[in-house]
Amino acid sequence: VDTLPAKPLPKLAKLHVMSTQLVDEAVGEFRKKHPKCTVYHRWEPMLVEALAGATRIRVRSGGTCHRNIAREKTLFEEKGAAAVKRFVDAIGIDEKQSGFHCMCCGDPSFEFYKGDELILTLGFHHGRSLRWVDGWPGDAMMTDAFARHVSNWLAEHGIEGPKKEREAESEREK
Repeated sequence: VDTLPAKPLPKLAKLHVMSTQLVDEAVGEFRKKHPKCTVYHRWEPMLVEALAGATRIRVRSGGTCHRNIAREKTLFEEKGAAAVKRFVDAIGIDEKQSGFHCMCCGDPSFEFYKGDELILTLGFHHGRSLRWVDGWPGDAMMTDAFARHVSNWLAEHGIEGPKKEREAESEREK
C-alpha cells in the first residue's frame, strides 16, 4: 500500500496499514478526513500510546502463546509510573525490519498494568524482537539500542538469557 483512497469512507472503523509505504503526512490527512476511524500505521507510536498511564511492569516466565499461567512465575516487577516511563522512553522499533513472525512464543513476557488492570503483554524474543498479540500484525524488531537496553535491564534483575543470546549472536556474526 502506497496511497490511501481519496473519497470519504464514512463507515470505516479501523484501518491497518502497518509496514506499508505510506508516509506520515498522507496518513495524517486521512485521519483528519476520517476522525471516527482508528488508523494503525506506525509500530512504535502505537505501543507508546497504548502504554500511556501504565503504572507497573511485571516480568513473567513464558511468552505470549501456549500459556500455562499456573506454571508461569513472576520473575520481578517494577512499580510506579517512573519505572514504566524509563522503559517507554527507551522504546525503539525498526519499522522496516518488523512484521515477521518468529516461531516461538517468546520468553520472558512483559505485562503492563494501570493499577490492577492488565493493559497489554509483550513477548520478548531472542533478545531482539517483541510480540504484542492484541496490537501488532507481527513481531516488532527492536532497534539495537533498545534491545541492548532491555537485555541489560533484565540481566540487572537476574534474567541473563536474553543478554547471553544477543552476545552469542554477535559472536556468530563476527
